[in-house]
Formats: sequence, structure tokens, C-alpha cells
Amino acid sequence: MMGSLDNVTWKGNSQKMFNTILDAVPSIFKSTVKREVEAWLSKNNVNEITEELVLQAFKEKAPKPMWNKLIGQLEAMKTE
Repeated sequence: MMGSLDNVTWKGNSQKMFNTILDAVPSIFKSTVKREVEAWLSKNNVNEITEELVLQAFKEKAPKPMWNKLIGQLEAMKTE
């Protein structure tokens, strides 16, 4: 299925970055976040996730306090 997180290619530390973000999401919202990400991947025909894509999506979607809390950690993970 296009858009499934299981069927994408993760580049660099993009999966580690995504998991860091997901770990910071309250458990009650994790499945919702995953569904939204999968829907976005499918809508945009994305099958390769880069570190820059993770950062861009996080910046657009995350509440500002979460962005401020995690951006330094995420930036430090970049390999690209």
C-alpha cells in the first residue's frame, strides 16, 4: 500500500528522527499522528523519506512548544 510507513525507504537518520518525534507525542495521539502521516505520504506519492522531509513536516504540523523542545535534538541527528 502506497503511503504505509512499512513500505517507504528511510534515508539517513530520518526514521530515527521520526521515532523521536513520535516518542514525544502523548500516547493517546500516536495512532492519529501515524494515520495522518500515512495519508500525507499516500496523497503525495512519497516512497522515500529524507531527514529534510521529516524536519519540514514536523515544522509545519507540530505545536510550537513541541518544535522548540525537539528541534535541537533533531538537527543534531542530521547526516545529510
